[in-house]
Formats: sequence, structure tokens, C-alpha cells
Amino acid sequence: WKEWSSRLRPDRRVNWKLLDNLKNLDKHLQDNCDLSRPTSHALIGKYVYLNYLRDRAILSDRKLASWGVEASEVFSSSASFTKVRLVVQKLESWLNGNVFPLAFSGTEAPKAEYVRLVAGVFNGDDILPSGDRQLTLDFQAYDFSYIPIETLSVVYEQFLHAPNEKGESKGKVEGAYYTPIPVVNYMLGEMEHVLPLEDGVRVLDPACGSGAFLVQSYRRLIEKTYPQHEHATVQPIPLQKLLVANIFGMDRDDDACAVTELSLLLTLLDYVDPPDLEDDKRVKLPPLRDRNIFHSDFFDPLPPALEKTRFHWIVGNPPWKKLNPRKLKDNDRPAWKWMQENKKKRPVGGNELARAFAWKVGDLLDENGEIALFMPAMTLFDTRAAEFREEFFKRMNLRCVANFSNLAEVISAGRFRVPSASFFYSSLGDEASDQDRFVKVFSPLVANQEVTRPESKGERIESWCIVVNESEIRDIPYADIIDGSGLRWKIATWGSHFDVKLLRRLARRFPTWGDLENGSLLTISEGPALRAEHVETGPEKTEFQRELVGKNELDATALSGLRHIFAFPDSAVRPCENHYLRRKRGMEVCRGPHVVVSAARNFAVYVEDYLVVPSRQIGVVSSDDNRMLLKALSLFLSSDFAFYHQFFMASQFGVQRGVATLDALLTMPCSLQSLTSDQLKTWVALHQELVKTNPRRVGETKAGSLFDADDKLDDLLVQLNDLVFDSFGMTERERALVTDFVHVRLELNDGKVGRPAVDNPSTNDLKKYANRLRKELDDYVGAGSPHRHSVEVIHDKSSGMICIDFAESTKVMATSVALADSKTAIALDEARDELLEEIGQWLYFNRDLRIHDGTKTYIFKPMQRFHWTESQAMVDASEIIAEMVSFAADAKEIDA
Repeated sequence: WKEWSSRLRPDRRVNWKLLDNLKNLDKHLQDNCDLSRPTSHALIGKYVYLNYLRDRAILSDRKLASWGVEASEVFSSSASFTKVRLVVQKLESWLNGNVFPLAFSGTEAPKAEYVRLVAGVFNGDDILPSGDRQLTLDFQAYDFSYIPIETLSVVYEQFLHAPNEKGESKGKVEGAYYTPIPVVNYMLGEMEHVLPLEDGVRVLDPACGSGAFLVQSYRRLIEKTYPQHEHATVQPIPLQKLLVANIFGMDRDDDACAVTELSLLLTLLDYVDPPDLEDDKRVKLPPLRDRNIFHSDFFDPLPPALEKTRFHWIVGNPPWKKLNPRKLKDNDRPAWKWMQENKKKRPVGGNELARAFAWKVGDLLDENGEIALFMPAMTLFDTRAAEFREEFFKRMNLRCVANFSNLAEVISAGRFRVPSASFFYSSLGDEASDQDRFVKVFSPLVANQEVTRPESKGERIESWCIVVNESEIRDIPYADIIDGSGLRWKIATWGSHFDVKLLRRLARRFPTWGDLENGSLLTISEGPALRAEHVETGPEKTEFQRELVGKNELDATALSGLRHIFAFPDSAVRPCENHYLRRKRGMEVCRGPHVVVSAARNFAVYVEDYLVVPSRQIGVVSSDDNRMLLKALSLFLSSDFAFYHQFFMASQFGVQRGVATLDALLTMPCSLQSLTSDQLKTWVALHQELVKTNPRRVGETKAGSLFDADDKLDDLLVQLNDLVFDSFGMTERERALVTDFVHVRLELNDGKVGRPAVDNPSTNDLKKYANRLRKELDDYVGAGSPHRHSVEVIHDKSSGMICIDFAESTKVMATSVALADSKTAIALDEARDELLEEIGQWLYFNRDLRIHDGTKTYIFKPMQRFHWTESQAMVDASEIIAEMVSFAADAKEIDA
């Protein structure tokens, strides 16, 4: 990062020292100088503007002298209040640049000493968190000739997230989250594919924040209208016309509007030669407030200028906020009223404000327009949003989704960690039927972000760019999402249509755990939510639970980081201290014999005696105390298949938190309920062996690494998984789906780059991949075909090339794996460089290479194990088959 940052052009750097100083300065002005929040922000914002104009030679010595001002009287720690006021007044008259309006008289006016303080900080003085001031030497510490939107965005973010006297920040309360600039550019690039940006394409951001979307849109518009190779310089008046005619935004935060105005005006000036401003008397910066940028609530009556306009691009990042009807703030009442009035036709689910925005922006869209919104990723998965998804997909034309969940820890440099996604859609109009439409889904993994991928475990590197890897793009039939289910979106990131097929097959053939509970075979419940104190009356009234006296409870925190637990260690069991309960729900699953199931699904332990199951963990009891069945069920729930199923069916797994709900457990198919006592004996015998083993820490691969005993755990786990696979009658292909996911692909979850996934595949891995690929292709052509496939893999440490030949043969053909010689290794290296293409600022496209040449097909891919699993071979084979069928159909059409 440091090496890359040092090579950046000046206009791409963010001066973090300056930002720290501004944060401390803002706090000092409000806490110790008794300046109001708006005045402090206006004074700081005004000095950003003045310093930019100074360093760009717009406020030149000649210009200042014409006003009777010396530079030191404005831009040093000895600044004159009178001269600063004069420059601001002259500037507003000259350029019309009334950004961050600042009163120099009245109760809100800053004192002269505060103006000198701010001027000194911008000249290099340091303000420490304590408020102490360290003076700089008499030289300019910062260069404001280039002010990137990144800097202004972070300045605004610091304004927004500065804590008040209660320790709360306005940004957190309002659900305002910074939009990473690489994401902004990705979204605008995606919009360009459908509706190119040009003069006349009106752009609206309905919650503009610091103006990142509007500024980058304006930059694109300028550079497309006046390409640099055709225009050495650009006159300011045409740039003003482009801005005023095409760029619009609104926000209910006044600071946001001010920063957006400043950002847009500085963007305009970036493309102007300063002498033009001095010599052309017609030049005035356009006043944007209440013309292009509106301080207004999107759910209040819109400003007439916006209400009457229809926009071609609507793009932005709406507030990520859940409204609570019992604790509504005044500024949330318009949105709540809208939600209530539209809840039947345009439901939002969970009272999420961003979903209301997603609906309402369509009212302002031109009939040929496009929408792109940056929203919480849980919109795709949350069970409470199922109705929203169903209605939204029916009434809107969802074109593309970029799910950035896996980049949550790196995409914003820690400014927020809420999983995010970008939604691209338009009004439905006269679109084709659902059967004819597809949604493009891009789900990037940290492991494929080659430029910023961390090298060691636990390391986080800020993503300063986005690599769009072709292997992470899926086309989902619209018919598969129209029911509002979250499964298809989970599959798009972590699985394939083979996983959907397996999950649906087992759901049809076997009863679920919910069915077993409904049939009174099992009782399944979360543990009781115990309380320490007695409440005698009211809705929170509790009752004393005598049966808990003298009993033990599970301390789930003592098991954190452990897996493969088949008996609770003494350290995880403690005396129950809380004996009060508001509702008796959950008590029945505390009585032994029972199975205690982790909310994270990392253990399911059979317990003979009474043990209190903590809330959020799950207990399972048998109606007839069938101990053999319960022991078998504990093994079933400890299997790879159980985790695989819960990962895909639980809404938060793989997106937000590694937890699964009771509802997700109840959907899981079960294959044990009809086993006889003799059949259960095999399970019980295996359970007795596993109880003797010791758990491992997550990430450990060898038995005995946590404890001294060598417990043969690996062999026993293979037996366990085989029992579960056999009970379902799963094929080798289906077993590979489960095994590859749990032991390889899962190592990429939550932004990880686990070694089992990203290390080089072994020769054996490559052979398994090649054999599975060949078998899939041969099975498609059928046993009666006179042709078969051969598969050859040639690789170096970084890349592998697969050659598939469709040759005449009645026998199964050979597969081979070979290490590339020096000449071939050079060719592979050159191919890697050619495949990485820059498609925009901080945006790259990493193309998969698949070439069809006569009877041969070539595939090029990186040497990371998750690209070389058997399940990936199945996906690769299906894509090759689909392409060949498409080629054949096209050939027939051409012949016809």
C-alpha cells in the first residue's frame, strides 16, 4: 500500500495527517471555542476552498493585491479577520462561489482568534487530540493544488461521524455510510454499458452525501465531451453548462450539500486554466444550491425543480437505517408515513429505509433511464425482505447485482464493516417475460483481488481498486429469483446450479427436522433466555424456575474457536446462576438426554444429564428419550453435510455473521428417523469412539495439535461423513460438492484467504480435477458416442493451462499433469499479463481464457486450489458444454 501510494499522482493522494488535524480542529472549535457545529464546519470548509484556489493560482498574488490583501493576511497563523472577510466577499462577487456560507457578524460569527487558528492548521500547525497547538515552521505543509474527491469525502465523513456530547455521531444515527471510490467507479462503469453518459443525460443522487457519485459522473461527462486528445484546454463556460444541465443531487444534511457543491465546483476548476478566470469577465462559478443541489428530505414533498424532472441516471448510496416506529425521530416521520402508505404495493421488509429509497427513486426515472444504488447486502438474503424481493423483482427490471459481502473488511479501510451490494435496475416497461431475462451477478472474493490480496493470515489490506474476475460473474435466470428466496443469491457467490439441484433433491426425498418436530418425534427449540432479577408485574414479569437450582449450564464462550467437539470439557460447564424466566419457552430442551447444537453449527453434542442450553443455542430432545437416535442425530449435525446445508439456508452465513437460526435448522432434511435399532448401532459405536477424541482449534488440520493425545480424529470424521452421505444415497459428484465447499471454498468466507483454498494445488488435486472434467464431458456425449475427451494440464507455480481434445475413440482416454518447461512458463507469464485489463479508474477486469480451436478447448486459470477442485471441474464442464451447444445452434442458424 505504501509503495503504491507513493507512486500515485498528487490528485490521487489523501493527506491523512491533514485529515487528523481537521478532525481534532473541528472537535476543538466546538468543545473549547464554543463554536456551533454549523459554524465550525463552514469555517473549515471555507478554508479548504480558499487554499485550493490559492494553490491553483486562481487566488494569485496579483488578484489578492488588486483587493489590497497580502497572502499572509489570509493563509497563515497571523491571518487578519478583516482581510479574510474581505477576500470571501470579493470571491463571492467575482466567482459567485458561495460554498460553505459563513457569517462574519452576529452571534454565529467566529472570533478573529478562531480564524487565525484555522488558517494556521491549514498552513501546517498541528492540533493534538487534547486541543494543544503545535506551530509549524514558516513554510507550506500541504499542497492544495490537487484536492481529490477522496479527501473531501473523508472531511465530510469526519464531520458526519464526529461524536456529540452523548457519544453518538450524526452519521451513525442517520445510517450514512461512506461509499468507496472504487465502488463508485465500478457502478458508473456498469451504468455506462447500458446507457452511455453524455450531455443531456441527467444524473440524480437522491442522498448525495459528500457528492462522490455526482463528482465522478461529472468527471466522466467532461472527459467524454471534451476528450483530452482533442481539447488541450477547456473553457469554463461550457463546463458550467455541462454541470448545471446534467448534475443534480439532494440530501437532508446541510453539510453534505455544502461539501457536494464544493466538490463539484473544484472538479470544474480542475479542468480550467486559471488565467481564463482572471481575464474573462463572463466567468462566474454557477450557484448550485436550490438549483442543482437541494437541502431536502427525499420523502418530504420534493423541490418543484426535481418533482417536474425525469432523470436518466439515478445513482447513489441511500441511508442504511432501520426505522423503529416506537422511537421515530422527527426527520424520519416522512419516510415512515411513505412506508405505511405504500406497504401493500411496495413493501420494504424490516422497515429498512434503503429499501424504501429503492422503490421511490423509480418515480423520478425517465422511461429509458437506469438506477444504481449501493445498499446493505442483507437485502438479498434477509428473510424479512422476502416480500420486498418478490414484489420488487416483479415490478422492476433487475439487470445486475454486485455482492461485495466478502470484501466487507477491506473495501472501506475499516470505515464500515456492514456487507454491501450494488443493485442495477430500471422500470419494467414492456420487458420480455421472466423466462427470457437474466440477472448478472458479480460476487468478488478477496482471494481474487490480486492487487490487494493479503499475504498472511489475519492481514487486512484496503482495496484501492476492484478486480472484476470473469469467474465471479454468473447469469441467473430471472425465473429463479422471482419468488424472493435468498438461496439463489447465496449460490451465486458460493456454489453453482449443482448445489441447487442437490439441495432441492434432498428436500423432496426426505422429511425435514421441522417435519419430525411436527410429527412429535422431536422437540427442537432455542435455549431459555434466563434473567438474573425478578420482575413482579408488567410485560417483563418473570417467574422463578425452581428446577434450575443446583443445575449446570453450558458456557458457549469457552468453546469459541474450537471445532469437532463431541463431549463438553469441564471448562465449558458452570453452575447456573440465573433462575428467572419471562417465558417458559426452551426449558424442555434442557432436560437430558438431549443434543445441544451451536448457533454457529460448529458443534452438536449429546448430553445425558440436565444441562441448561444458553439462549440462541439450540436443544433437541426425543419424545420417547431415544438415546440411540439422539446420539446419531448429534453425529449427523456434526457432519460436513449439515454445515454445508446450514451455510446455504441460513441468511447470515457467508454474508454478515457465521450464525444460523432455528428456522434454518428446521428446513434441513433428515435421513435417520426411519433407521432400525440395528442400523443405529453403527452410529452409536462411532459416537463412542468420537467422544474419546479431543477438539481442535479452527484452522488446525492435524489431530493432537491442541492436546497430546493422538486420537485418530481424521479417520473417524471420514467415517462420520460417509455414514451421512450413504444415508442420503449421495453420488460421488454430490459428495464432492459438499467436501470441496466445506474443506476448500469455505476458507474464503468472510474475506479470508485460507491456505487450503489459495495454496497451490497438489499433483493429486490436479489429477482429480482432470479426471472429473473428462468424466463430466464424456457423460454428456454418452456411452454410445464414438468420441471421447482427453484432458492435459500443464502448469507452473502461478498458472495452469488445460487442453481438452474431443477425439475419435471408443475407450476412455488418458489424463495427464505436467510441469511447464522454461519456454512454456514464460508463455504462461505473458498470458497472465495480457488477461488483466484496466477498464476504468481503479477498476480492472481479469478475463478467464477459454479458447475453442477445432476439436480442442484450452482453459487458463491461476494455480490456487479452489480453482482446481472436482466441483469446479463440474462447473467448467457445464460451461464448455453450454458454449459448444450455443456454437452449434448459431452454426445451424447461419446455415439456414
